[in-house]
Amino acid sequence: MTDGANLRLDRANELRQSENHRKELVVLVLEERPFFRECIVTAFNQSGQVHAMAAANAKDYRVREIPKPGVVLICVLEGARLSSASALIAAETDFAVPAVVSSNDRPAAEVLELLKAGIRGFIPTSLAVDVAVQALRLVQAGGTFVPESCLRSLSSTEQPPAERPGLFTHRQLQVVEAIRQGKPNKIIAYELSMCESTVKVHVRTIMKKLKAKNRTQVAYLFTATSNTENAAGIHP
Repeated sequence: MTDGANLRLDRANELRQSENHRKELVVLVLEERPFFRECIVTAFNQSGQVHAMAAANAKDYRVREIPKPGVVLICVLEGARLSSASALIAAETDFAVPAVVSSNDRPAAEVLELLKAGIRGFIPTSLAVDVAVQALRLVQAGGTFVPESCLRSLSSTEQPPAERPGLFTHRQLQVVEAIRQGKPNKIIAYELSMCESTVKVHVRTIMKKLKAKNRTQVAYLFTATSNTENAAGIHP
């Protein structure tokens, strides 16, 4: 076999392995309504990137003994509050895998409550299937997915953060504001005339103070803290 043929064969094997890797995402859909449950599973499976299975609830899943998922997608009925649903989610889901909630578009404050309850993402039903697949893949990899519209709705109603003695330094507040705008460390370092390693230290400190797991949660939790203080009449 020629070197060219070997190269093509190796490339074909790489492509097959890559495709198999992309199909490793196993999603369990928890949806009480049979019609919607079947529609969601069919849409995911037809995408060619997901092995989707479904159950009415966590109890139904355990009775049927279907394979263990990589991500659980919990569908919440339109009109039901996400905050109350999150309590049920925590009580029902003992899969030891990340959980994502899907429902109609919701206010950013409700989505924030989900994150506080340990849910790793929110997928509005207005998203396209391929975007939802990428969101689930991100969560499976250890990330958190929040729709951009939620971030915009939070930042659009907030003025630049005021300095709060005892919580953040002036420099940390500048970094927080940059994180809220979605800027990477390299850009933050350039704009604030700092070394990128210094920015990383600030980011780790900010995450520790807010008990945030990632940059998305930093943006949410900082805004939530600001709203709480403003509502309570606490001012620096």
